Amino acid sequence: MKQAFDAYFAKTGQDLPGGPGGYFRAAYDSLICSFRYHIEQLEKMTGRELGTIHLMGGGCQSNYLTRQTAAICKRKVVSGPVEAATIGNILVQAIAKGILPDLQTARNLVRFFCISPRRLCSILVQRKGDSCGFFSVFARESSFSS
Repeated sequence: MKQAFDAYFAKTGQDLPGGPGGYFRAAYDSLICSFRYHIEQLEKMTGRELGTIHLMGGGCQSNYLTRQTAAICKRKVVSGPVEAATIGNILVQAIAKGILPDLQTARNLVRFFCISPRRLCSILVQRKGDSCGFFSVFARESSFSS
């Protein structure tokens, strides 16, 4: 994977990262710029503003990912639960087995246990904002400009 990053940096005239942290940062920032690009495309296609991004699963444990997603995408980010895939799998199986009557009941359970004040799942909310000057990186990428 490092070779793919190095090739991209060389092709675009960028300096190579100084160590592993720089590569992780490049991967995260690239992912986040992709989030923003695709969210903006969805907004153009639907005519609706998407004001909140929900990060779920293992990646939502990264404070950097959560913070930078809010900053670069300029939207509120709700991060968590980490166990989202497991919770979803259990709920779908419960619906299939007739333990839960329908999808709405499953969603209500998620709201009750993961979103309400008595939540059992960890959720972090990061307010939108621009920090660290990363917007300039996003704006400079020609593939993201329209």
